[in-house]
Amino acid sequence: MKRIMILGLLACGSASSAQFIVSGPYIAPGSTSSQFAAYQGISPQALGFAAASDGITPTMRRQREERARQVYAMFPELRDEMARASPDRARYMYAKAEHKAIWANVQAKRMVD
Repeated sequence: MKRIMILGLLACGSASSAQFIVSGPYIAPGSTSSQFAAYQGISPQALGFAAASDGITPTMRRQREERARQVYAMFPELRDEMARASPDRARYMYAKAEHKAIWANVQAKRMVD
């Protein structure tokens, strides 16, 4: 029974990690691990030219655009700070801001319920 459960968790884990596979100029060539992509952050500017070929569904694109709107609404000065920073630092800054915006949204929904 434990083996079946472990195999099921492995199958679910590999299926869910597909959402973190990102390609484009901001990801190291040949790297598709969920761990690497999760720490790189997703630059909304990079979505336009890579979206058609990297397997991003329209739903995923809408979700990313909505998260980007939330991030820039919550942190209006972020674009200027990202423009002054190095590309690596800008990705890090966006990822941190996105994380904060997502959790603020979760907390707001909890308060409503």
